Amino acid sequence: MVAEGQQSGVSFHSPERPLYFSELELLKTPGDSLTAMALLPGRNVDVGESWKLEQWAVQFFASLEAVEKGEITCTVKSLEGSLLKVQFEGEIAGAMYGSYTSLKLSGEYWYDIKQNYHSRSGMNT
Repeated sequence: MVAEGQQSGVSFHSPERPLYFSELELLKTPGDSLTAMALLPGRNVDVGESWKLEQWAVQFFASLEAVEKGEITCTVKSLEGSLLKVQFEGEIAGAMYGSYTSLKLSGEYWYDIKQNYHSRSGMNT
């Protein structure tokens, strides 16, 4: 299995055979851990500070083919050692597989600022 980041989310394919639609459908989900990098700010932030994701990042994180309107806001809640705890929430309207869809999501993630990786995350939709 090969995963490749694109604006509409993560694109999956197999080097051995084409994947069936039913297989691809199971792999594309909002908040896929491979899209978590889109939640990171483009600058240094302090505890209590918030930022809104750019439109490409909203679409990428939501794994939608198109976004009509949408917004995700992230807020730094704490810094414990090297772990930055960030909460996010948003609402998105767009399309997937040619059908209209809307999402309301919230969650949190922990990012290790010294080793530069997401250590864990959780999301509600």
